[in-house]
Amino acid sequence: SACCAHAQSTPSLTGVVESYWMTSPNSQGLIQPLNWAELKGRVTRNWSATYSAYDAGSYSGLDETYVRFEEGAYTVRAGRMRTSFGFSDWSDLFYGGINHRPLVREIGLVSRTRLDRDDSGLEATANFGPLQLQAALIDTELLRPQVSPNNLNRAVFTAQYGYGPFIVSFEEL
Repeated sequence: SACCAHAQSTPSLTGVVESYWMTSPNSQGLIQPLNWAELKGRVTRNWSATYSAYDAGSYSGLDETYVRFEEGAYTVRAGRMRTSFGFSDWSDLFYGGINHRPLVREIGLVSRTRLDRDDSGLEATANFGPLQLQAALIDTELLRPQVSPNNLNRAVFTAQYGYGPFIVSFEEL
């Protein structure tokens, strides 16, 4: 994994490039199944953008690619993103000590909709002390190079409240 950053606060640009290597009983030596890259740019104190993509040899596509507006306790994202589900995010799935993603994120819930997916649309988040509210209108059936939604086919709502060491949450997909 490689990273570069510029020391200025705004505008700023940071980037990460990751190359995954593995071996298995079916391969002789190491194989490189995936490359992933991400650029994050901050234009002003309130506006930023993220672009990420992957190349897996025989196929490639976009990962999260969105613009974000932040003001105090409020955030709005628009574009291709991983819609939040609880406190689980990309880093929780890929940088833990276990090499396989949790099955509950991979199985089809309704039709072909899974928790581990990229969505496209609009997501708003508001934080009120220990309470976080989040709502999104999204398209869950994207093509690999797609950034904007074709059909806003789902609404997502999350309410989370931190109470001491516990988090009480309600999610609706």
